[in-house]
Amino acid sequence: MMEIGVRYSGGVTVIVPQGSITTSGVEGLRAALSGEPKGHGIVIDARGLEYLCPAAAELLRKAEKRCGKENFQVVNASDAVRQMMRAPAEEKGLKQGGRVL
Repeated sequence: MMEIGVRYSGGVTVIVPQGSITTSGVEGLRAALSGEPKGHGIVIDARGLEYLCPAAAELLRKAEKRCGKENFQVVNASDAVRQMMRAPAEEKGLKQGGRVL
């Protein structure tokens, strides 16, 4: 089961996904990301995230590109989630911006 919480703190959108984001949950992630006002940052608190499908990882990369690497962060990600987020970009030979902590 997947849940996505969204809160706003100091002009930054904090998105808190829980569980697994599969292809069926991509639209929920897209909706959460679309609520970010242009020019403000996004923080993904991945503490409760267990799985991220390639389509969801791509959405996160697009959000990072839109925000700029200095305004996009993924925090509290497990090693497995960090790998899921990086794998598609590394396979394509793309440079990763932003920070995955």
